[in-house]
This record gives sequence, structure tokens and C-alpha cells, in this order.
Amino acid sequence: MFVNRLPNSGFRFGNAGRNTIIGPGVINWDFSMLKEFPLNERRKLELLWEVFNLSNHPLLDIPGGTVGAPNFGVISATKIDNRQMQLALRLAF
Repeated sequence: MFVNRLPNSGFRFGNAGRNTIIGPGVINWDFSMLKEFPLNERRKLELLWEVFNLSNHPLLDIPGGTVGAPNFGVISATKIDNRQMQLALRLAF
């Protein structure tokens, strides 16, 4: 009696094209606000506020694509960080 103990020994790769595994859609909003304060005729102070990923929505990665792996078809990571903010003050002269 012959027994083939190799995993996925009866599996054959199909003819699906490249990049056919599609993950969830992209929802990412960035926001910035600038306020200028004139000091005199030649100088001004600029206050800049920037927010990245305004909605704080996770951007999920594509599902695992290795056939036979335990995470095949499972989304286990995110692509971007949580909401980040930065504040800048600039003196233009």
C-alpha cells in the first residue's frame, strides 16, 4: 500500500491572475489647517496643525495568500498607524 504523507500533495495551482486576492477598501483622511499671524510688513508667524488618519479607521492589510499556511485568507495586520497629530510654529521673514 502506498501512502503519500506530503501535505497538500493533491493540490494543483490554478490559473488565477496576479493580484486577484482583494482586501478591504481604503478609508484614510488626512487634514491640515494653517493660520497666519502677521507681525509686521515683512514677518509673519504661521501655526500649522496636521492630522493623519483623521477618522482613526484601521486600514486592513490583504489576507494571507500562502496556500496551506494556517493564516491563509486571514487578515492579521494593518497597514497604517492610528491617528497622529502634529503642531508646527514657523516664523517667516
